[in-house]
Amino acid sequence: MAKEKKATQPRKDDAVINKIFVWFISAVVLECILFLVNRFYVDVHPTDGGVAIMVAISYIVKVVPFVGVIAAALFAIRGMTFAKKGQDAGKYAVGCILSLVVALCSFIIWRFYDAGVKFLYVLVPVIAVLALIYYLYQREFFLSALVCGLGVTGLWAVRRGGMENHKVLLCLLLAVTIVVAAVSLALAAKARSNKGVVKLGGRNIQMFSAKTNYVVLMISCAVGCVALAAGMVLGSIVSYYLLFVLAAWLVAMLVYHTVKMM
Repeated sequence: MAKEKKATQPRKDDAVINKIFVWFISAVVLECILFLVNRFYVDVHPTDGGVAIMVAISYIVKVVPFVGVIAAALFAIRGMTFAKKGQDAGKYAVGCILSLVVALCSFIIWRFYDAGVKFLYVLVPVIAVLALIYYLYQREFFLSALVCGLGVTGLWAVRRGGMENHKVLLCLLLAVTIVVAAVSLALAAKARSNKGVVKLGGRNIQMFSAKTNYVVLMISCAVGCVALAAGMVLGSIVSYYLLFVLAAWLVAMLVYHTVKMM
């Protein structure tokens, strides 16, 4: 048994590295596309060719969100078919998530134009880093980073005048952050009494390790939600300082979970 585990471990490590590679290559490609969109759609020169390209891109960004959602649904259906047969559906899950990311990016460009492109310059690397955390670190760190990352996104938007121009969307982001935090805490509550195992869809899933510190996850969820809500209520100046608070907390979490892995 020990020899079999040693033999399979390199294959698992290679699979993780390949997935991380896919995420980061996808992030680089998306950043390059954003650069081109900014050049030919936002900062377009008023020439015949420039205007024609801008018009073409304007049609593309309106279509891609729908195409991305359809592609994500197809990936999800195919992945569930493989999962029911007991086969690895990881590549379909990645395809589904990437399709949703592309659809979201296109929708943001369509809806917010130049501000959306600037926002995506930051969001795309953040998503890549979250993927890195998911594959390399403990699951509780990923959930903590996800909630705090949503908080940072909302505070950045408030700082950029989001409450004046996009109040409804910011309220929706706050609701999403609270839901993600609530789901994370519900999973933690189930796992805490069963050594990190959560039963989902009739299957026992090792969601957390047996030595998980659930208090840290609870604090992260509370900090992310409270910081975002406080920033929305108290305004741009407070949001600016709360951004540093969340950033400092994320750095502390990174150090804490890295030490735990040693």
